[in-house]
Amino acid sequence: RTTRSLLEYIRTNKLFETSLDEIFANLTPQRQVEEHITSAILAEDQIADNASPQLSDIRRKIRAANNKIKDLLSKYTGGAYSKYLQENIVTQRSGRYVIPVKIECKNDIKGLIHDTSASGATIFVEPYDVVEANNELRELESAEVHEIERILASLSSEVDGISEFIRQNYRNITELAFIFACGELSFRMKGIAPAISEEKSIFLRRARHPLIDKDKVVPVDIEIGRGRDTLIITGPNTGGKTVSLKTLGLLTLMAQAGLHIPVDESSEICVFDNVLADIGDEQSIEQSLSTFSAHMVNIVSMIKQITDRSLVLFDELGVGTDPIEGAALAVAIIEA
Repeated sequence: RTTRSLLEYIRTNKLFETSLDEIFANLTPQRQVEEHITSAILAEDQIADNASPQLSDIRRKIRAANNKIKDLLSKYTGGAYSKYLQENIVTQRSGRYVIPVKIECKNDIKGLIHDTSASGATIFVEPYDVVEANNELRELESAEVHEIERILASLSSEVDGISEFIRQNYRNITELAFIFACGELSFRMKGIAPAISEEKSIFLRRARHPLIDKDKVVPVDIEIGRGRDTLIITGPNTGGKTVSLKTLGLLTLMAQAGLHIPVDESSEICVFDNVLADIGDEQSIEQSLSTFSAHMVNIVSMIKQITDRSLVLFDELGVGTDPIEGAALAVAIIEA
């Protein structure tokens, strides 16, 4: 159904050729199998009467058997026997129709006892003249179950016959869903496709972190490159330094993943081999590392991976130790 609706969508909404046309062209609807399934299965636990002539016939006989049983039991609930009943109703026990008989009247209505009430004042009796009709109903219900299993097996066999088409459709639908999700994301955050610079340079104009409410986020301009390979951000606490770092790293990765990014026109970005980050307190109790040691382990690992086309992001470099020693260490790391 999804395959067919996607094809109908592209046929009625296509205004011009796009790079998605090839994916849509690879979709193969299977209308006949779809109709067989949707006409046979009404809901997750409901098979239609007309799923097969046999099922329709069985269910017609089940309805007739139910009516026959209710007619037979009506003489007990509405006739002279009603004085022996706890209530003038017909109920079911173990899938068989029974009547609730007062315990002191158990010898007045001959039949099979199926259950006793919690208080012991009522027994549930299947009168002998209803036993045969109940047996017939149980046989029909069993036949119904077998016929439903046969219908499902037949539908499964049909699906198996087109399984390769289904797999191909699934792959193409998944790709289209991903591409449309990328478009929806761009639409929601008012993203654009930035210019891709061949040089090692970034210029983000009014960049907005996409996970911050667009009505509250404060845009930031970030520029690095063109002869300056280092950018150091200073300022008071809660001043937006970490958010600026994360915005730069996240938007770089988004652009390299082919996503639009929430910046203004004229922004440009370049492609990096690596985006390496040491942001936040990664203290590990399991490894008994202090805050400072945890940062150092991370930084050492990063320095081993750095190439001349790496974007490296440090947040609070040299934090967690003596301020003078931390500052000296930070200078050495930046120089390296």
